[in-house]
Amino acid sequence: MEHSSSIEETEKIRKELHTLQLEYEQKEKEIQSLQAEYEALINEKKKLETELLSKVSTINQLNTRLQQTQRQLDAMSIEKEKFQQILKDQEHQLKQMNQKMAHYQQQIRKHEEYIEQLIQREQAATIDKKRLEEALHQQELQFLDIMKEYDHEIKELQEKLTNEQNEKAIMAYEYELTKELNEEERKILEREFEPRFRKIYPNMKFTKQFFNDFFHLTVSDRIKAELCIAQLHYQFHTAISKVRPNTVDTKIGAVMEYPFSKEGRIYFRRQNNVIYIYRLNRNKKEQPFVINWLKSFL
Repeated sequence: MEHSSSIEETEKIRKELHTLQLEYEQKEKEIQSLQAEYEALINEKKKLETELLSKVSTINQLNTRLQQTQRQLDAMSIEKEKFQQILKDQEHQLKQMNQKMAHYQQQIRKHEEYIEQLIQREQAATIDKKRLEEALHQQELQFLDIMKEYDHEIKELQEKLTNEQNEKAIMAYEYELTKELNEEERKILEREFEPRFRKIYPNMKFTKQFFNDFFHLTVSDRIKAELCIAQLHYQFHTAISKVRPNTVDTKIGAVMEYPFSKEGRIYFRRQNNVIYIYRLNRNKKEQPFVINWLKSFL
């Protein structure tokens, strides 16, 4: 259960890190969009300032002409009034532009404040990301320690099995009746194999027929088969690449084949993060019998 908790916690951290990464990327896009809008407003401001300077220059020119007109005869009074009206219109436009520029400046200040908030949130997200990455690294180190302990247990198991079993453990496998365990073998299976498998691999479900198959393997094939089972349980995302492309069609769905030796196969199915181990065969001669069992009893 400690192994499972570590894996679940690791997966949870991975998901949280992925969520923060997506949020980080989204905020980056928002900052870029706001930056572009900010630059557009700056350009608009410059344009308005240029227009303002132009209007001011025009007003100065009109004032000069107005002063000249005022020194002319009364006959130029109509022209004078005309230029006064033009001046009034220009002043009105200048006032409107000043108001517009003030509005843009206010919008720029708001966007600058929002960009600052986004930068602060980005910095906080970066800190959280580093924290989660460190936590993930620690979980990976713990997982490696667990795998080292598991390898040590496998070695101890190999020594124990070598003392208890030898190559004479190979039995006929053509029919199911030939694989019935005697009382002593059944007790060994119930005492040693079944409890250990269920404890070490909590996310796996094993059939009685699988344990019978496993018991009749040679000591070396047991080690190979269990190493493959450990890979499926603890490193499924990498172990899946070794699954054979052909599957066995059954009433409950497709059952996959995982090789543990040149001709040895483990038959399993994964559903809702639980791996169901059904049977295994040692060689091609046994394979048709096992496949027929899978199609008949699943």
